[in-house]
Amino acid sequence: VWRRKNKYATAAPIAVTSTAWQEQFDELWRLLVPQGGAAASQQGEAIRLAGKLSREILDNGAINWDADFCAMADHLAQLLTGGRPVADQSELNTLRDTVRSGGGGRAELYRVAELAVSWVLANPIPVPAAPAPYRN
Repeated sequence: VWRRKNKYATAAPIAVTSTAWQEQFDELWRLLVPQGGAAASQQGEAIRLAGKLSREILDNGAINWDADFCAMADHLAQLLTGGRPVADQSELNTLRDTVRSGGGGRAELYRVAELAVSWVLANPIPVPAAPAPYRN
């Protein structure tokens, strides 16, 4: 059985080899996101949440949307304002509010994923994740 290795369970700086943000997202997903449950680091959780929220809205039409997804959107916005923030606060607030409502199209959700990638790369030293304020 193939198992994903979590290369960044240590304090080694997170690095990627890809240059396009979409490929960086995929690379970070493979490096930081476990097969199930929350990530061990804030960086992994930011990538996981960006992907999970996008999949629920774009692939499922937000059919399973509940308070936990709202909490995920809030937590992702909170993560992206920590450390070295990479987004303008007003842009981040607008994106959070759009996603929090279970809305947004590809442009908005891709922007959220792009910001998550930028934030991880701007904050490459893994920070342990606190217990998640949501179930998923």
